[in-house]
Amino acid sequence: MKNQCKFSFFFLLSPCPGSSQEYACYTFPLATSIILSGQYEDDLDNCEDVVYTGQGGNNLRGNKRQIQDQVMKRGNLGLKNCMEQCVPVRVVRGHKCANSYVGKVYTYDGLYKVVNYWAEKGVSGFTVYKFRLKRLEGQPLLTTNQVHFARGRIPNSISEVRGLVCTDISGGLEDIPIPATNLVDDPPVAPSGVKRAEDVVPASDV
Repeated sequence: MKNQCKFSFFFLLSPCPGSSQEYACYTFPLATSIILSGQYEDDLDNCEDVVYTGQGGNNLRGNKRQIQDQVMKRGNLGLKNCMEQCVPVRVVRGHKCANSYVGKVYTYDGLYKVVNYWAEKGVSGFTVYKFRLKRLEGQPLLTTNQVHFARGRIPNSISEVRGLVCTDISGGLEDIPIPATNLVDDPPVAPSGVKRAEDVVPASDV
């Protein structure tokens, strides 16, 4: 049984000026990750197998319904390119949480491959793009349905955060420190190779 999803979002990757030749063989844009959280009426999600509605054409500020046809550009084109070039996509899911100031918390659920896409008339009668994604094998067991929330004491300082491995991955470059935790590795390992992007220049066709 597939569950109804309501929100979808893309993070796009485009070549930056002066980028290395390792990306020369790819056709851009590419969709690096998507978020499933509840605002597209045509999405279907059973965790391992996702039918994902493309980007655009819905009334995000109103009743969330589709109000015009979608077109093959931006995020839709990014997912199409991922399928044609066998580039996996990261999937993040949102969960309702009354204790969160945004009303949700998010879990990373691994890498998925885009196996098919098509255009069809959606629930509201407008053309939408559908993308079928399947979770790649060999990843840790999916735990998105085992998310639990608990109230706890707010730490008095960053040093009290459980699993803390780095107090600020930005190295002081950001106004607010960005701590990192690691509750997976034993012993815990701090992230390495983190670089701060000074400028983000989107491609002209994105």
